Amino acid sequence: MTVTLSPLAAPAAAYARHLGGEAAVAALRPSLDDPLALLTGAADGPPRAAPVPLVAAADALLAALAVHGPSGAFADLTGAGLLTERAALAGHRRQGAIAPGGACRLLDAADGGLALNLARPDDWALLPAWLEGDEEIAPGDWAAVQATIRHRPRAPLLEQGRLLGLALAADEISPSPGAWCRRTRLVPARPAVRRAPRVLDLSSLWAGPLCGQLLRRLGADVVKLESPQRPDGARQGPPAFYDRLNHGKRSVALDPRTPAGHARWQALFAAADIVIEAS
Repeated sequence: MTVTLSPLAAPAAAYARHLGGEAAVAALRPSLDDPLALLTGAADGPPRAAPVPLVAAADALLAALAVHGPSGAFADLTGAGLLTERAALAGHRRQGAIAPGGACRLLDAADGGLALNLARPDDWALLPAWLEGDEEIAPGDWAAVQATIRHRPRAPLLEQGRLLGLALAADEISPSPGAWCRRTRLVPARPAVRRAPRVLDLSSLWAGPLCGQLLRRLGADVVKLESPQRPDGARQGPPAFYDRLNHGKRSVALDPRTPAGHARWQALFAAADIVIEAS
C-alpha cells in the first residue's frame, strides 16, 4: 500500500522518522493547516506563513514522544494547538514587529535585527547591565531600548544578553541548523529503577512548563518549584493557560534564602532524575 502525504504532512513525517523511526511516523497526526500564519504579519495586513515548518516539527516531536508514553497520552494534542493555545486563550492577534503577547519585539542593531523578550520586571532591571550604561530605562520604554542599540553591533549585544540570561536571538534563520538537542552527562548515570522518573521543574512562562507537562503525560512525577520572590510569570496571565501547562504537577514554593528552604531545595534536587531550568 502506498500512502501519499500532503505537502504539509511530508516534512512532519520526515522529521518524525528522524527522531523516532517508523513507529513515530505511525503515531503522527499532522496538523492540516498552519494557524501560526494568523499570528504573523502586520496587524493591518494579510497573514504571513512562517519561513520554517514549525508546526510540522512540533507534530513530529509529539509523535516521537508518544511512542514512549502510555496509549492516548497525547491524543488531545497537536503541534498547531500547542503553538497557538496561549494566543487563543488570551485573545492575542498579530502585531507585526511586536509579538502577539507584547513582551517580545524585533529591534534593529547596527548590522542586523534581533528579537528581545522582556516578559518580567526583572528583565527590564537587567537592561543597564546588558547595555553597560548608568542610565536606567523605564519598564515598557521600548523606544529607549531601540535608540540605545540602533548604532551598536549585534554580536556583542547577543553575547552579553545571553550571559545575563535575557531571552534574545538574532533575527535570522541559519542555512544549516544544528542538532535539535544536545546531551551532556554531568554526573554518573543512576541505576535503572522501575518507577516514574522524578522531574523537578524550575522553569516558568511557556516552554519549560510545557516540557514538564509533556513529561507528566508520559508518566513522570513532576514537582513545580517556585520562589515566593519570583513566581511563575504565567500566573499573571489567563488562568486557563497556566492550568493547562501545570495541572497534575505537584506545586512547591520555597524561599532558598532561609535555612529550612535551602535544605528542602537541596533535597528536591538530590531526589530528581531530571531538572528543567530555563536560565
